[in-house]
Amino acid sequence: MGKIQSNEFNTIPNIDIDKNETAGLNDKFIEWTAKKLTYKNKKYALNEETGEVYDLETYENAIQGLTDLVDKKVADLIYKNGKPKIEFI
Repeated sequence: MGKIQSNEFNTIPNIDIDKNETAGLNDKFIEWTAKKLTYKNKKYALNEETGEVYDLETYENAIQGLTDLVDKKVADLIYKNGKPKIEFI
C-alpha cells in the first residue's frame, strides 16, 4: 500500500480548470416578470405571485445579471380590509 502523506494528490489541482467547472452553480435566475408600480413618485417592481416589492432599478439590474435580489426586498403588498397596501420593511 505504501505510506500516505497529506500533500500527495492523485491529480494536481488547477484553479483555472476547477473554477470553470463550478461557474454558475450558485447563480439564481429571476423567473418572473414584474408588474411596475409607482408609489410616492418612486418606481417599484412587484412580484404578483408572492407580493414581494423591490426597487425597480435593482430588479432591472438583476434581470441583466448585474446583481441578485437576495435580501433586497423593500416591501410586501398586503391587503387590509380588502384594499392593497404596501408595507415597507
